Amino acid sequence: MQQDYIGVYETQIIEKKDCEEPQEKRDYITNFNIVAAKIIRFVGEGTEGIELVLKSQDGELFTRVGDVNIFNDVRSFKNFLGTMALTFNGGINGLDRLKNWIYKYFTYEIKTIYTGIQFKDGMLITPNGSITSNGINTKIVCNCDSEFVLSNEMLTKQEAKSLIQNLFKFNKEEFCCSILGTIVNNLAIEKTYKKGVKLHHLLIIGESGSGKSTTKENIINPILGYPSSYTGAAIKNITKFALTKKLSEGNYTKIFDEYKPSEMSKYSCDMINDMMKNCYDRSYAERGNKDLSVTKYRLNSPIVICGEENFKNKDKASIERSLIVYLSKSERPAISGQALQWLKDNEIILNKLGNTVLNKILNMSDEDYYNIRALYKECNTFGLKDRPLNTFINACTGMHILEETLEEVIGERVEVPNFIDGIANVIKENVMQNGEETNAIYENMIIKINDMVLNEPHLRDDNSTYKILIDKNRTYIRLNLILDDLSRYKKNNGLDFILINKEDFIEQCKKSGYITRANMSKRVKGQDGISTSIKTYEFDTDKLFNLGCYELIGRGVLDKKQKEHLNIIEEEQQTL
Repeated sequence: MQQDYIGVYETQIIEKKDCEEPQEKRDYITNFNIVAAKIIRFVGEGTEGIELVLKSQDGELFTRVGDVNIFNDVRSFKNFLGTMALTFNGGINGLDRLKNWIYKYFTYEIKTIYTGIQFKDGMLITPNGSITSNGINTKIVCNCDSEFVLSNEMLTKQEAKSLIQNLFKFNKEEFCCSILGTIVNNLAIEKTYKKGVKLHHLLIIGESGSGKSTTKENIINPILGYPSSYTGAAIKNITKFALTKKLSEGNYTKIFDEYKPSEMSKYSCDMINDMMKNCYDRSYAERGNKDLSVTKYRLNSPIVICGEENFKNKDKASIERSLIVYLSKSERPAISGQALQWLKDNEIILNKLGNTVLNKILNMSDEDYYNIRALYKECNTFGLKDRPLNTFINACTGMHILEETLEEVIGERVEVPNFIDGIANVIKENVMQNGEETNAIYENMIIKINDMVLNEPHLRDDNSTYKILIDKNRTYIRLNLILDDLSRYKKNNGLDFILINKEDFIEQCKKSGYITRANMSKRVKGQDGISTSIKTYEFDTDKLFNLGCYELIGRGVLDKKQKEHLNIIEEEQQTL
């Protein structure tokens, strides 16, 4: 086979009679030329493809990418060409010879394509190539449903000085540090695999006009390499399969918008919560196929969600795996508008910040990264533990890396906010709800019982049923009756919270120390003065007080606890 300005042809030798010289005849099987070819390895799919650059007779170039199986059938190959300008005239044998000719003389390069942006083998694989510590490798790319703009263009000293004046002022400093720390630490996701470190999700909640969309589009997007116009997927109406596919494509931070649990079905809310838990734990989602096989999707990606509401029913598992930031118009500093406008106008500088931070992380050893994490594990004096502590360390580590990056560019120490206290305060207020840990479902049920008693005091004061009995500074509750009332209270008032069955509720309350004595007999007097025995449960008044369930505590105990609380506050103020 050869090719000229007409196309690809095969030469045939035509023998002549009467001792005449044989003649050559060109049999053209295409009307186009082969300019270049690459073998493509689709990682994850286990298939091989081909990328052809074709030149039509009028000089126009066409790039076509497809599976190598296009050479198995003439019709498939013609469909692959996909334009009136390109024609194939050969049969199946000619197509086989064309395939062999292309492979032998054109495919000197192998291109590897991954699914989704991801960190792998010390590089960030993007649609434009793989960003490594030594530059960009264009032979390894990925498929992605959005534009991606991170490159190897670094932040300059003057740009860094201008940036530092605005970067931590687009909202309250503690919010800025929580958001930036999370985003930067997400860029080190590959380093977290080796020691099983889990990355939390970021939930940005705010009313209309609070700045959540601006924060996402003009700060988070540019640093991560997404264009400011990228809004992220609308999670409100997403299907389970679409969400599974999106979260399993690569391990780069995924952004979602329009999170409104009040406008979503219970199925959708539960599905999103389950996906978030699976992503945090890096587990698999499974999907059955028509042939009875099962496809497993590994969920790796940390998530950023923007919306106007918290997780439905304040789902403990989702809250503990997240860093939640509440934005408000009334709490925004006066200077935030000016800072936001500067950041909007300098999107390219934020792109360069993302490039520079990424370059630092790619050149950072695993040991250096874990040493940074150890610093913030040791400085935990805020009572954080388990997942909230991990969230704190993640965000502080990101801020530490960001601070070091800016100092290296500028060449001197830079002033950043006190991110340690700020991040801890956000976690304690929004994740731990100013308590020791996030409320479990059974604790939320106790709180709802307290609310119900507040609205219906007869449940506590009615001596005919003794549903709630406060006797000698102790609290006794007849759970079989109160839980029935709670179910009725939820239905009659159209409330939306989770109820677990009585047996599980009692067992969890016992295990956590809320119930000190279970199913005990207690003698009481009815309205007729006759003494009778009832089955009830004694609750720990200290834990009820700490939970804020004051309607379930005797007045004497309540006054004592409040006085002790005030004394502690006064002592702390005197110490300060």
